[in-house]
Amino acid sequence: MGDDARLVTAGVVGRSHGLDGGFHVERPQHPLGRGTVVRLDGREHVVERRAGTDRKPLVRLAGIATREAVVALRGELLLVEAALGEGEGRAQDLLGWRAAGPGGV
Repeated sequence: MGDDARLVTAGVVGRSHGLDGGFHVERPQHPLGRGTVVRLDGREHVVERRAGTDRKPLVRLAGIATREAVVALRGELLLVEAALGEGEGRAQDLLGWRAAGPGGV
């Protein structure tokens, strides 16, 4: 995964689901499909299992295998690399730039 400045919030770790480390994603903002790399608590994890719906996803991440581990991470942000198309950018990438118009800078 790339530079931290390129990460966006995909959701928040919610309540656990089952005993094997699965959990609900609260406030989902990214589909988090199987194989997606996420940063959680400073470490990278891969989505091993994805169920539920886009509005109420259930996921299990590699390296998080117990209900207790999920409970400890509840409320943490799930971050993914920003997906930008050709010629697209984010507003924060423009910070520090000077703007020029017909009247000058």
